Amino acid sequence: MTEQDDLILFQKHCQKWISKLSLTDWDFRTVLNDDEDNGNVLLNHDGRKAYIGLCRKREPEVSIEQIAKHEALEILFADISILMQAYYSEEIIADEVHKVINRLIAVL
Repeated sequence: MTEQDDLILFQKHCQKWISKLSLTDWDFRTVLNDDEDNGNVLLNHDGRKAYIGLCRKREPEVSIEQIAKHEALEILFADISILMQAYYSEEIIADEVHKVINRLIAVL
């Protein structure tokens, strides 16, 4: 598959999980990038916009659907994460959110 095929597949899986998680109040765009993670999401909370990245250097054993699911779950917890920043560091919040995401991925 080409990178463009991967991006199209990623887009479809992102749409599936955003719909399943009822995140339809968010506008999103998928992009390919050169980050070191499997995927990432950049959020504009006020505008309810998400830029969901599929990384070219991702681990081959992690499916594109798993990456899309993970990033959709990141969006699900975005508002809680912002609110919690008044009390905790961004690093602590990210660690705790990822604990929950990893548990949910196992059952979804």
